[in-house]
Amino acid sequence: SWEPPWLSAAEAAMQLGGGLPGVGGGFGGVGPGRHFHGEQNPGYVAPDPWEHGRDAEGNVTLCAWAGFLPTVMSNHFRGAATAWETEVLLPKNSQIEILEAWYGHPSDSSRRLDLTERISSLLGGHNNLGAGLGQLVREKFYRGNDLCLRASTELWGQDPAPFVWKKLHVRFRPPPR
Repeated sequence: SWEPPWLSAAEAAMQLGGGLPGVGGGFGGVGPGRHFHGEQNPGYVAPDPWEHGRDAEGNVTLCAWAGFLPTVMSNHFRGAATAWETEVLLPKNSQIEILEAWYGHPSDSSRRLDLTERISSLLGGHNNLGAGLGQLVREKFYRGNDLCLRASTELWGQDPAPFVWKKLHVRFRPPPR
């Protein structure tokens, strides 16, 4: 039986060639800002990934959330909010300056963990930690070339605000463009 195509022409082009002709490669191009034959496009300016999250000073704030019941408890209550987590992704080995980072109660600062120094040190990568510890850290905090920061009590080691939705808040200064 015939099924209608669900991909638009643009989506199909992205899957087949990695982009649209003249837009970030595809059909012979080799990546963003390149022409059909692979030469660099001198007028190409990479998009700002944090364009819509910048404040007046150019700093960016990203947030993630965690459920209010610990995983162990939420599995025992029928209809209870399950422990779901969201995450913040930052490029590792970048020149990002962490200005503020915390995990815990969204509005009560006395019920939060200060993560500023921990996240700053994680941005440098895991290569300087030795083989064993480096592998553990890599599995928990890194995904590809990104530092993956989950809003998770298990990840950060303690629950600073039991039975409350928790927030992971990361405010940073990105490298100059």
